[in-house]
Amino acid sequence: MDEEINDASTKCVDQIAMFMKLFSLFPMEYYDKAYRRQAMALSFYADAWVISNKSADSGSRIKASLVCRNLQARLISTHTVKPFLVLDPKFLNWFVHSINELPTNNDLSVMKQLSSLKKLTSDVNRDVLSLMLSHTGKKSQDASASDYVEQILKLSVEPLKKHDKTRTIGASIWMTSIIETLNSYIRTRVSSLVHNKMHSSLDINDTVYASKTIASVGCYVIESLDKAKEEVSEMLELVRIIEDENEQNKIIMDFTTEFIKANHVLVLAHLLQDYVHNIGSAAESVVDTAQLSKKLVTLSSPFIQFMQASLRPSTLLSAELKTEVLNMTTAFIAAFCMTLSRYQQVHTTKRVIAVIWFVYSMVSKSGDQASIDSLSATFSAWIQTLSKEEYEILIKSFIEESEEETAQKDDIDRLHSHQVFLSLLKLVVLNSTDAQKNNLKKWIPKFVLKQSLIVGKTRSLELLSQTILLLINVTYDNEYSFSSFDMSLILSCLLQIASPNAPERFGDQLNKDIVSALFDNCCDVLANILRNHRDSLIDVMPTFLGIIQSLLHCFKSTHLSLITKKRKSIDKKNGTDASESLVAHGKTIALFAKFAPLDDSSAEKFARLLSLIPQKNPSNQKSNSSVSLALWRSMPRYVPYVLMEYFTIQSNSTMSIARPQIKAILTPSLYEILDMCTDADRSLIMTALDGSGKSLFKTFFASWKDTHKYTGQ
Repeated sequence: MDEEINDASTKCVDQIAMFMKLFSLFPMEYYDKAYRRQAMALSFYADAWVISNKSADSGSRIKASLVCRNLQARLISTHTVKPFLVLDPKFLNWFVHSINELPTNNDLSVMKQLSSLKKLTSDVNRDVLSLMLSHTGKKSQDASASDYVEQILKLSVEPLKKHDKTRTIGASIWMTSIIETLNSYIRTRVSSLVHNKMHSSLDINDTVYASKTIASVGCYVIESLDKAKEEVSEMLELVRIIEDENEQNKIIMDFTTEFIKANHVLVLAHLLQDYVHNIGSAAESVVDTAQLSKKLVTLSSPFIQFMQASLRPSTLLSAELKTEVLNMTTAFIAAFCMTLSRYQQVHTTKRVIAVIWFVYSMVSKSGDQASIDSLSATFSAWIQTLSKEEYEILIKSFIEESEEETAQKDDIDRLHSHQVFLSLLKLVVLNSTDAQKNNLKKWIPKFVLKQSLIVGKTRSLELLSQTILLLINVTYDNEYSFSSFDMSLILSCLLQIASPNAPERFGDQLNKDIVSALFDNCCDVLANILRNHRDSLIDVMPTFLGIIQSLLHCFKSTHLSLITKKRKSIDKKNGTDASESLVAHGKTIALFAKFAPLDDSSAEKFARLLSLIPQKNPSNQKSNSSVSLALWRSMPRYVPYVLMEYFTIQSNSTMSIARPQIKAILTPSLYEILDMCTDADRSLIMTALDGSGKSLFKTFFASWKDTHKYTGQ
């Protein structure tokens, strides 16, 4: 029976916390070796008294323990003396498991402090283990360090061997921390052996590889996965038999509350795979990877059914419980992907893709960003482990899905499916290895074309934005080389923002910030093309500059004082606002027209884009020298039209780029474009402009000549 809360005990705990805070005020340099040992011992014993004092308030105990352990962590981080916790393995054992004795309540602040305490405890545990492993792994091994590590491993695995339910979860969490530390150390050690061409000397029985402990954990995980599969299958069968929905939901909720405690088993399964991956074939004798793979495969179907049942709206799980289910799902996918990608045949890759796709779709519907990010990271890591044959199957699956998405582009209910496809495709584009990108690049134009068809019909502004982000990702990497035809498809997809019916489809979803973000993203796509794929523009330069000219119109504003009564009457007769009709006139992108002129930050982004036009091929661009030279020589034929467009806008009596700040931002980049123009180009510009345009250009030319043109020493 828990003791009643005693005010005197709580006061003592608070006083200890204040006392320990005084020690934390001093910089660590203040403590010499002797003081550090004494301070470590003091903080440990104070922490032990605080946690064992069950008559004090739990919130005060957690705060005091947090102060004591924070001091312990700071002292350990100096590494000038051995931590107090290494004097006896039982000290570290108590240190890790003692936080399970702290009671919890519904106070949010107390729960946050307890979470911080657990994280701090885990960090100290890793620091101590890393220190002892480093002494164990040296050429002249420290016998006491080896003995310490062996005893820690023995203490940590004992509850798992006995299947002690009262200690299993705490022991599993500790074991998770231990294996994570082991994996980190082994990666460094194996890398060093490979570098020194000594990989053949790897001894799996060495203490630092903890083979006996890992083997015991492997047996525990395999047994636990088998048991989990049976429990889930029984629950699903029971739900299937019962017809009453309320009873079904109660069964699912009760089962979920208990089942999510098995999350640590999935985390351990993933860490075991990482252990095998780090060591290589030598670890096959330690972990039965074939059996582990088989158990995860058999668990996949019932686990997904469980996830569907627990996350359906009618189940009414609490937000905290749903988060736990999502965390468990990401842990399962992490273990599932790593196992299958290494030890299953190529034909099973489709099954993995299907599972990932389905789970990602379910998790993205939940809106839990942390789980989405975790799944994305898992999928990204999995992509890089695929063989050539498996990667081709992955790409083929995306091609088939793109065909299906395009065929059903008019189906409003497919919007979420479109978004999931696009999100996963972006991860493939971003996270493929260089060798994989060489295979992927020939399919990118096809994906872009299909996405262009989908965006041309969608009413989702989010889908349009995500498509432009995909174009940014595709054009950012110069490993993806494109022909002029491929580039025409990319520009065609980007031109979906200029669709005449875009305002009708997206108008009610727009605001100033969204329009600015879309404009900036369009500039990023065009800038990436100039930096990384300039050679591909040789046959599509008119289209490319046409987009730039249209973006230039996004900074013009109306001169309302100059609008004639006749114009007003015409607009009134047509039922339109005068200022809106004028802004929409000409080459202005209809989607942005209502929000012109855009702000100074967008003008700066556009100015940087203009300044890239006169530059020759960047050194990081893989280019064909003859094509680059031909493009550079042909560039002056096109750039005068950018200046021509600017002065046509400026000479308009009712609308122009009137804001002084925007004109000041754009002027230097326009000067750089004028640098490329010959006398014949300037004559062409003068011929195309009207009287006021000619006057403005002459003034601009004179300013360029006085302030910008290089005339030599």
